[in-house]
Amino acid sequence: MLEPKIDYKFYEIIIENKDVVLLEIASADKHPVSFKGKEYIRHGENKKNLKSMPERERELWRAFDKTPFEKQIAADNLEINEVLNLLDYKKYFELLEIPLSQNNETIMEYLIKDNIVVKLQNKKYSITNLGAILFARHLSKFENLRRKSIRVIQYKEIQK
Repeated sequence: MLEPKIDYKFYEIIIENKDVVLLEIASADKHPVSFKGKEYIRHGENKKNLKSMPERERELWRAFDKTPFEKQIAADNLEINEVLNLLDYKKYFELLEIPLSQNNETIMEYLIKDNIVVKLQNKKYSITNLGAILFARHLSKFENLRRKSIRVIQYKEIQK
């Protein structure tokens, strides 16, 4: 009953001997997802019909016309050492099972290739939201991402 169909995945993992299910829902990218032909939006603790909130609807449509969140800039105009101090680049290499280079330029090439970092024309760098969310040593160092940490909701029974 959703249009367009959304991409979602369940991941079952065990953390500290407890079963945990992660639900990953891809964000809408061209227009809002509708349920039975109606579009809804969260407003506080409730969901509201999107048509009843025209200003929020305009904001949403503007958002679809912008650069994707992951490619937006979290920190801008940085020197190499500033980038490497803000990101846990060693974890990046460890996760990809790539030998860690001792050359900072080589490290930056890898980060640029995976859209973690963008090289600017002035020879400085920007960290993308993707890079900050995945590899920030301290997310609080990124002004617009402070509230984007992982959220865990634990239910005692089958009802919210």
